[in-house]
Amino acid sequence: MLKRTTREQAARIFPSFVERYPNASALASAREEELRELLRPLGLVSSRVAAFQEIGTKLAHAASFPSTLRELLELRGVGSYSASAVLCIAFGQRVPMVDVNSRRVICRVFGENSAQEFFSLARADMRRLNLALLDFAHYVCKARNPLCGSCPVSARCLYYNELNRGSHQGLR
Repeated sequence: MLKRTTREQAARIFPSFVERYPNASALASAREEELRELLRPLGLVSSRVAAFQEIGTKLAHAASFPSTLRELLELRGVGSYSASAVLCIAFGQRVPMVDVNSRRVICRVFGENSAQEFFSLARADMRRLNLALLDFAHYVCKARNPLCGSCPVSARCLYYNELNRGSHQGLR
């Protein structure tokens, strides 16, 4: 649901979605128009409906829920971020969840191309680290108007230091 939409928009739809489709079988047997109406506020309706119907059908007939990156990526509409999120949150695997928001935080603080190194050195609980990065990106290190003045890592942040020097061309 989060593809090209905000978490606030998805959060408004999610409770109704889960109530109406509590399992894969219910989703597989969903009427297209009903699913369309429910997902309309999120946009990309045709692709979302097709993806949810296909996923529901595949999962309803599967022996078990996909638990590898390869299996998850075979599901329509599931990309590397969604697959990583399932592996990390649902299966407790030490997998980084790198989306545009967590990447922005890491690049601003540590520099471009440092996400892979950041996660390889992380010793923290990966689930907590991933979720903390997403929250930090949402509430503090925003894409527009970041709250650098009240940021707890601003003293070590490359973006903040470049901003104060008047030059932050390469940092997002």
